[in-house]
Amino acid sequence: MSSFDIEVDPLTNRVYLGEYYNLCFVYRDRSSLARDKFISRIQWGLGRLAKEFPWIAGQVQHDGYTDQGANKYKIIPFQVMPRFQFEDLQNTSSEDFKDIKGEDFPMDWINGNHIPIQEPLTDGPSPVMELKFTIEPGASILTISMSSKVVDRTGLIIIVRTLFKACIPGQLSPLDLSITEKHAAFFNNDKRERRHDRIPVRILPADLQSAHSPSFKAKAISWALFSFDREAVRGIEGLVSGDSPSQYLVDTDQVFTAFVFRSLCCARDGRLTSGWTARCFRTVDARNARGARTVEGIHFGALQHMTCSSFTNPSTMSIGRIATDLYRASSPFVLSQDVEHFVFNSGTAFSSDAIFNPEQDVAVVSWADVECKNPDYMLTHGWSPQCIRVPSHLPASEGLVYLMPRSAEDEMTVALSLRKTDLEYLLGLSDWVDRAKYAAW
Repeated sequence: MSSFDIEVDPLTNRVYLGEYYNLCFVYRDRSSLARDKFISRIQWGLGRLAKEFPWIAGQVQHDGYTDQGANKYKIIPFQVMPRFQFEDLQNTSSEDFKDIKGEDFPMDWINGNHIPIQEPLTDGPSPVMELKFTIEPGASILTISMSSKVVDRTGLIIIVRTLFKACIPGQLSPLDLSITEKHAAFFNNDKRERRHDRIPVRILPADLQSAHSPSFKAKAISWALFSFDREAVRGIEGLVSGDSPSQYLVDTDQVFTAFVFRSLCCARDGRLTSGWTARCFRTVDARNARGARTVEGIHFGALQHMTCSSFTNPSTMSIGRIATDLYRASSPFVLSQDVEHFVFNSGTAFSSDAIFNPEQDVAVVSWADVECKNPDYMLTHGWSPQCIRVPSHLPASEGLVYLMPRSAEDEMTVALSLRKTDLEYLLGLSDWVDRAKYAAW
C-alpha cells in the first residue's frame, strides 16, 4: 500500500448534494459469460489505475479547521485499490429494464440500490472512490462513486475516462500519465492578491430543506423525469435565434438551462407574490479560469464553481435574456475574478453568503457534456452504454435540476425535484408539454 498524505483544499461552491458524486452506466442485458469478462476487465483496469494514482484507493479524513473556521480534509491510505461490489437483483427487482426503449426509465429506477456507498456515513472510513456492478432484469448498471470533497463533476468524468482507458491494454500511454496530475490536484499557491469587490457564491443548507419537517413532507417533493428529442432540443435552441446579442453568445447548455428555469418559475407563479425574485444557481467548470491552476495539465480536483443570477418576475422574461445573464455570470473574466477572490481571500468576506431558497430558487447541475456515443465509454464490442445517468437520491431537494448525460440520439433528459402541485402546473404549460416527454415520478 502506498504511503501518502494529501491535503484537500478545493474550490467548490455548490448546493450540498451529499458526500459522493455518482455516475451510472446502464447496459443492455448480456450473457453471464459476457458479464464476467466485462467485470474482470474493469477489475484489471481499476488495479492498473490505482498503481498510477494511489490516492483513489485512499480515504478522506477530517484535518481540523482553517483560520476562517472552515473544515479541512486530507486523503490518507486506506486500501490497495478501490472496492468493487457486485449484486444480482434479477430475482428480487420489481422493475424490468428490457421493456423500456431508450433511456426513459422512471427516475426512481436507477437509485440507491445501485450506489456503492450509502449515506449518511458512520464514523468509519470515507473512501475516495468505490464502484458497484448491479445486474437487473434486462440490464446491468455500473456505478462509479467518488467523494465530493476530492473531485467535482468534471473531476469524476476525467477519472471515469481514465479508468476506461486503463481497462484496455496499451491504452494508458505515458503521454496520458504525463499530462495528468498523479495526485489530487488542488490549490497550493501561497500567493495573495488584492480582493475584488465581487463575493463568490457560497450556498448553505437551509432549514426549509429538512426532510423530517412537516412542511417538507406536506409538499410531496419528489423527482420527475422528462426527455426532449433532437427536434425539441433544436426548437429550444431556436428560441434565442432572433434575440440579439444572445444568439451569438450562449451555448446549448445555457439556452436549455434558461428554458427549464423559466418553465419552473412559470409553474411556481401561482403560489408566489407578484414581483417575486428567483435565483438560478448553476455549476460551471473553473479549470480554465485565470489563476485557477498552478501548473498545466488535467486536474482531477474539486474546482467546480457555482454562479448565481437573479431574475425578478422571471416568467415574463425571454429565454434569450435569461440565457445571456447565465453566460455573463460564467464568462472568463467574471469567473476568473470570482475564482481568484475565493482562492486568495484571507479575510472575512465569506460572511456574505448567498443562501439557496428551495421554495423559489433553482439549482442546475449539468451533465449534458457527457455523451453516450463517446467512444471513451466503450470498453469492448457490444458494451456501449444504453444511457448514462445520475441516480435519484432521497430526500429530493426541492429546486434541484439535473441535465442528464446526452443519449446516442442527442436527446436531452432532465430530472426535476419539485413539489407535486408545481409538477401539475408544469404539465399544464403548453411551451413545456409540446416539447417534453414525461417519464413519470
